[in-house]
Amino acid sequence: MSAKIESAGTEVPGGTPLAKRNAIALSVRAARKSLKSAGLEPSKLGVLINSSVYKDENIGEPAVAAFIQRDLGANPMPMGGATTFSFDIIDGGCGLITGMEIIDGLISCGEIEHGIVITSDVNPSSRYTVGFKFRNSAAAVVLGRSDDGSGFVRFRQYEYLEHHQEFSSNVTFRKDPRKNFVGVRRMRNILTIEESKEFRSLAMDRSMDSISLFLEEVGMDAGDIDLVIPSQYPVGLPQEIEKRTRIGTGKVVVVPKNYGVLYSSGPGFGLHRAIKDGIWGRSRNILFLGVSPGLKVSLGLYLNLIKE
Repeated sequence: MSAKIESAGTEVPGGTPLAKRNAIALSVRAARKSLKSAGLEPSKLGVLINSSVYKDENIGEPAVAAFIQRDLGANPMPMGGATTFSFDIIDGGCGLITGMEIIDGLISCGEIEHGIVITSDVNPSSRYTVGFKFRNSAAAVVLGRSDDGSGFVRFRQYEYLEHHQEFSSNVTFRKDPRKNFVGVRRMRNILTIEESKEFRSLAMDRSMDSISLFLEEVGMDAGDIDLVIPSQYPVGLPQEIEKRTRIGTGKVVVVPKNYGVLYSSGPGFGLHRAIKDGIWGRSRNILFLGVSPGLKVSLGLYLNLIKE
């Protein structure tokens, strides 16, 4: 028994200034879309995992998952009945895959029937950040218990710690270089993202290495993979996978450029696109791939039973 994907939902900001930078609101809307597609009430969720990286005002505590759970109405105040366990994880571009792995484990051991993993990234401040270039966005994936043999088969993480300095995100309490409306430069938490010139090529190379290692471990060839749902960052990664592996043309999901640069939500947008376009339903062996600073590559093999 394993976890199978029941639906995916995505969200980008609307026209209001608040919506453009509110990670919780984006996450709730993406989650509601995913739950609606799955035909599932929020109260049926056994676990809610938030894997967002860049959050409103760089919030660390309490867990953002708790706010999402409250606004979603997923048993926010259990009174002896159904409960939803919610928590945050931070795993960069691998967060969505890591969240699905956790839910797969909980479903496999019979602890829960359904779970949801949500990820979003927003510019933490409308005033000043350094190096933030990602599109404000959110994605959510609902997973449920599989009774027909479909679902996740294997997860694996590969770490390349020698590259840990190539990409870093730090929040420091310092004076804002910009003055506020009364002409004062206040002390506050400021996000700084630093990425080396080599990070992109290193992430590409280590992704190819990881794919080869993973396929060898599971006893498959590149030609056995019908669909790849990868991180969309670094930019160009999906195209590089198609170019440098023998998986085949047209089998790697690329999110359109008009969505901008997607970070942790990238695999979720790729999954949603694959489902919407019908590619998901026609693919049997599906490979998920996430890339995080560190450097880390996460992979998940999913078996999809194709309906004839």
